Amino acid sequence: MPQGPLFTEDFLNEGIRGTEAWRALPAEVDAFRRQLQATFPIVERKDREAFDGIYVTRELIVWYKRALDAGDSDAFAPEAEVIRLAQSRGD
Repeated sequence: MPQGPLFTEDFLNEGIRGTEAWRALPAEVDAFRRQLQATFPIVERKDREAFDGIYVTRELIVWYKRALDAGDSDAFAPEAEVIRLAQSRGD
């Protein structure tokens, strides 16, 4: 851990973690996760209707995750490549 008063263990444990905003964070993150997960069935259904049974959104997420892992945060996913990958999965 870096040295200095800003990054001391006490500051992290009592300063940041002691705030109301930090204590409320798990509940907010959990609520956001539940809301996001609830949209996936709707998105999947609409994708499969619009793209001949292909769940394009999932493929985009996988494609961008690979790009981010490779250090390319400005990657552009070409639609044809994403659809080809989805078709190769055969789902």
